[in-house]
Amino acid sequence: MKQPAPGTRSRQVRAMAIAAALMIGCAIAIPVVANAGIAEGLTVAVPVQTQRPHVAALSSWQRAHWYSPGSTFTLRGSTLKKITKVTVSGKPAGFVSRSGSAIRMRVPGFSAPALRTVSVYAGTRLVFRGKLHVSDYRVVTDPITIGPFPTTHVQGLAVDEQRGFIYYSMTTMFVKTDLRGKVLGTITGLDAHLGDLTLNAETGEVYGTLEYDAQRAWTVGIFDGPALTTMNADAEDSGLIDTVTLEEVAKDWDFDVDGDGVVDGDFPDSVDHRYGTAGVDGIAFGPSFATGEANTLTVAYGIYANKLRNDNDNQVLLQYDISDWAQYRHPLNQRAIPRTGPSAPEGKYFVRTGNTNWGVQNLVYDQTRGIYMMSVYRSQKRDWPHYGMFAVKASSTPIVKDDGREFLPLAKGASTDAPTGVTGWSPRNPYGLFVLADGTWLVNSDSGVTGKRYATTRRFQFEPRENNPLR
Repeated sequence: MKQPAPGTRSRQVRAMAIAAALMIGCAIAIPVVANAGIAEGLTVAVPVQTQRPHVAALSSWQRAHWYSPGSTFTLRGSTLKKITKVTVSGKPAGFVSRSGSAIRMRVPGFSAPALRTVSVYAGTRLVFRGKLHVSDYRVVTDPITIGPFPTTHVQGLAVDEQRGFIYYSMTTMFVKTDLRGKVLGTITGLDAHLGDLTLNAETGEVYGTLEYDAQRAWTVGIFDGPALTTMNADAEDSGLIDTVTLEEVAKDWDFDVDGDGVVDGDFPDSVDHRYGTAGVDGIAFGPSFATGEANTLTVAYGIYANKLRNDNDNQVLLQYDISDWAQYRHPLNQRAIPRTGPSAPEGKYFVRTGNTNWGVQNLVYDQTRGIYMMSVYRSQKRDWPHYGMFAVKASSTPIVKDDGREFLPLAKGASTDAPTGVTGWSPRNPYGLFVLADGTWLVNSDSGVTGKRYATTRRFQFEPRENNPLR
């Protein structure tokens, strides 16, 4: 049998390794196929003896993944200084940064979404070719800063990529911008706490948690975002907000835990309020844990921080089928909140994380990974880990406890606390999260002084193996 030429088999094996080494994630690592001189020191390298470039295969995840213009990919290796040019379908990829053996490049813009060719050159020699799906210019500018606004802080974020709008919760204001951060409209006059936001992509409406603690009314505010075109639209007179009351939250808040015949007021040290219920904060559209139905609304409890009780060590998630909510919706009336809403959720789930300050601040569904992410203010309890973010898979099967409560297991995070088994991440506390269709994360930060607050939105890639996963 004829033997292959010396070195041929090893080149074939290494070439096959190139395809396998294409790393999945929001920041894609592109291995470089190079000649021996260029290849020295690279993470993955193949000496190429012919002029024909290697065409790398992409994983099924990458074939389904879309990269927005302005997002980044990474070339890795210790001799990348010899790489002279990187193009995407003939357009130069922009240099972003160099860190050790990695160079970050930025995807150029295109007017139409398509499968694009990535080419890497050393001098005039083509040393690598691969494929990426690249979307069009309809992408959020990075970064965006808006303000100042006469509020206390930014709380929530929702993005309508299809219609080209961004929405912000500023706790007592609702703000609408375009994808470049130009303010298009605001709603003022909210005598409530407007918390997290989420988008109903089917209608373009924005759903937000809206708390009227003095009236013991915990609601979902439904904002007609596309119709908002003016500044300082009145919360009631504009007719842009409907509310639906969540009776399940009121039942838990009003529960007399100690049985003394009196339900304590709104303060964290109370022994009343079942599960430590303080109200509602996080909200997101995503799949149902029970049926898999896609456009299910999940609302997360706000929970008091209290180190002296142990019934508050779970996050509480309520899920609702909103297809019949037309019967419950009423225009906002802040003097007397309409007590109309479903008597019970379709599902009520508990997630064991340890007590966190005000429960779930931001809830978001990442459709590229199939997970719900919960961002929290960290626990104050000594015997629990102080993580700032937790995940639950949308495909999780609830575990029914002896008392009938349904518990969802945590998805594995970057860190796990051995004594409790709790797993999660420790990012900097965000003030609003949203995941774009391509898997890119948008994260708010807050700045300024009370009465003059700014919100800054930046793009991040989510790296699940990193303790601070927002990169």
